[in-house]
Amino acid sequence: MIKKLVDEEEEELVNDMSHKNWKEALAYCLSYAEPTKIEEWANKLGDELEKKKDHNSAIICFIVAR
Repeated sequence: MIKKLVDEEEEELVNDMSHKNWKEALAYCLSYAEPTKIEEWANKLGDELEKKKDHNSAIICFIVAR
């Protein structure tokens, strides 16, 4: 995760995260993403969490995306 932060691979960070570290990925998006990308990344994160059947965490991401 740290390598992706340093290398500015934000999209890969969101796509590759596990459901166990979704909070760190969301915090990164909120802290460092361009304002125009926050909604996109939070939605992607929510979609990934839904695929993994982590519905409560996905809802948080979708709320943040709005």
